[in-house]
Amino acid sequence: MSNNRTSIIAFLSGLGSDFTNTNPPGSSSTNTNPPGSSSTNTNPSGKDASSTHTDPPGSPAHPKPAFPFDPRALQSWEGLDAPWTYSSEETLLMQALRKSRSKISRLSDPKAVAPNPKKQALWRWAPAFRSEAVSGELHSRLQVHGPTVWLVEPPLANASSTSLPAQRLIGVPTLAYLKTQAPLAYARPGTGYLLDEQIDSVMRAAIEREDRMPEILVQTRGLWPFFESITGVRLDRAPAFFDLLIAVEGWTLRALMQLKHHIAAPRPVQVSSLVMPLINTPGHGSLPSGHATQAAFNAEMLGLLLYFDDKGQAMQAKPDRIEWLDRFARRVAFNRVVAGVHFPVDSLVGYWLGRQLALAVAALAEPNNPRHVLHEFDNAELANEDFKLQEVLAQGRPPMPATQPALTPPSQASALAVLWARARAELSGA
Repeated sequence: MSNNRTSIIAFLSGLGSDFTNTNPPGSSSTNTNPPGSSSTNTNPSGKDASSTHTDPPGSPAHPKPAFPFDPRALQSWEGLDAPWTYSSEETLLMQALRKSRSKISRLSDPKAVAPNPKKQALWRWAPAFRSEAVSGELHSRLQVHGPTVWLVEPPLANASSTSLPAQRLIGVPTLAYLKTQAPLAYARPGTGYLLDEQIDSVMRAAIEREDRMPEILVQTRGLWPFFESITGVRLDRAPAFFDLLIAVEGWTLRALMQLKHHIAAPRPVQVSSLVMPLINTPGHGSLPSGHATQAAFNAEMLGLLLYFDDKGQAMQAKPDRIEWLDRFARRVAFNRVVAGVHFPVDSLVGYWLGRQLALAVAALAEPNNPRHVLHEFDNAELANEDFKLQEVLAQGRPPMPATQPALTPPSQASALAVLWARARAELSGA
């Protein structure tokens, strides 16, 4: 026992004081052992305690260690850590992961990764990239050219032609069209709708600003808390639906910006000095209204997912919630007119655009669902509404116009279909 104690003391006393400091900057200690330890040795067990270098043992610049050691212990760590290891959390994590991996892995370990039994690679991705994949798929199937949105089929590998004919989904009315179709009771030759009835409507709507102020301010940052208050759906408890929402909102925003660019409609404050907006006017075109489009899109999509099954049959849910969603979408649209940043026609076009786009997304996800039948939305149907969006309708939620022949059902969008099905199962509690 005394011999062992003597050898231990001799071993510890052989540790010189010339070890270099590898602690984080500002540390007064010259060792990397836990506080309270009497030893300054930080080398792995079995290394020469009298060595003060970090080069491999036996190198010409340093003597060979007197104590035997296992070479495998020095495979990935040959001494003290470099000072930059502790320079930031990122570098420390990098070094910690590298060392941990080198100690737990062996060359004899299997290299193959078990395949995904469901063959759904989308669910092995991070949520942000999963949403981007679905958004990109939508961009290839619903394309904006000028003021028109087209439903496009992908190329067929076994077909002689490169693709099937595109179908016209909706044409957003341009300023020239609106000027020629403006109601005669308000239109003055050479002015059209902007300087007459539409400006007058914006001015009259300002009377409701005091009552709607909280809504207008909150809705500049987002709409989901209002949808949650109607449906009870919490995004933090519905991750698949949240991924779907991020994907479709990202695509809708890009489509909106393309439409706004081609139409190039000025904002009310740019048309009349009488308009005093309640909030900052966004730095893009006025027609169609983005808030109206997004509110109507989400209301339509939620109604299809929550209150109808994949066969188009009504589920055991509160049917009045569908009308509530629609009323909320209309209120959001009109709030933007009250705020002085949109014309009524912007909200009207945005409302119908959002509903049509949501139905198109549902048709791409579930082509065989009889409720997802698409018809072309014609400009004449907008002119029939006198370019105004009624906020509350006595007859309830209006149906989608079906004056045009039904479009050919699209082929399924595979990535969207997977995400849509998961979201539907999640919202139904399956």
